[in-house]
Amino acid sequence: METSGASTVPVSVVIPAYNAESFIGAAIESVRVQTSLPAEVIVVDDGSTDRTAEIASQAGARVVTQRNSGPSAARNAGVDAASSPWIAFLDADDRWAPDKLESQSAAISRWPDLGFCISDYAVVQPGGIVEASLCEDPDYRTIGREAIAGAAVRFERSSFLRAFIRSMFLRQSSALVKRELFLQSGGYDSRFRLAEDYDLFLRLASVAPAAAIERPLVEYVRSADSLSADRLAEIWSIDALWEWILAAPERYPEPIGELVALQRAATLRRGVRIAMRQGRFAEAQPFLEKLRAIDGSRSTVALDMLLGALRSPLGRPLHRAARTIWRLRPRGAGARS
Repeated sequence: METSGASTVPVSVVIPAYNAESFIGAAIESVRVQTSLPAEVIVVDDGSTDRTAEIASQAGARVVTQRNSGPSAARNAGVDAASSPWIAFLDADDRWAPDKLESQSAAISRWPDLGFCISDYAVVQPGGIVEASLCEDPDYRTIGREAIAGAAVRFERSSFLRAFIRSMFLRQSSALVKRELFLQSGGYDSRFRLAEDYDLFLRLASVAPAAAIERPLVEYVRSADSLSADRLAEIWSIDALWEWILAAPERYPEPIGELVALQRAATLRRGVRIAMRQGRFAEAQPFLEKLRAIDGSRSTVALDMLLGALRSPLGRPLHRAARTIWRLRPRGAGARS
């Protein structure tokens, strides 16, 4: 992959792809136009039945094929095949800004002990940008900075880990990861359906410093029917990860187990509130039952009473009134609910 005048950085780009013929070309093109080019682009074709592999090969990528095993297994296979000391992940339906690798390479050159470097991003749907970016996440803004160099910031590690457990603000297509650290960590755990990235970066963040470029360098595409578009499905996956960690905290570096134990009630409470707000009262009940088992606070009792009222015959009119009140709250109120 060559572009006249562009320098090369020691990065292997790994793109997992399944039936991605309609957008894999655009993803690879966003790599081809980088102001600093990677050493290689690896597309892992995860058992596609369309022209994904053919299009990727024609675009200049090295194609690794496997039976359909899911994106986690595909990313792991890409890292195994990589030859560079740094790995940049890119989902097949996402795109990079032209200076993405140049900006992150400058950060890892400045701070060579980093384990990974992320960036801000824009979440887009066919109608355009629809979601706040990394720098607008209220938990992200609580992270302490050890150093700042332009748009690049180096995080205070314990502060980053505490904020990250409160909010999954990282997007995989923004991440540049040290390959040696990735392999030592065991890589992605394919048993997780949605939270595999959360699991991996929790483990990485607990043992290595991290940094970010606080400019949007990724267009993260979230289609209406994608799993991550359903906030309740996302919270179920996060709570499944919390249960996994709490069942065997010795598998995770300290202090992840302790921080997860403190965070779990807040995760469940968020699930109850989102389900009630969306009128999905039956789906709120399992969250509430788990919450009652670990937290008997007045807040939990109040949620229990409110859900009972919403599931009554008068629940729908009450729900409409509650949503009206919620919409009238000042902007930013309850942002993490």
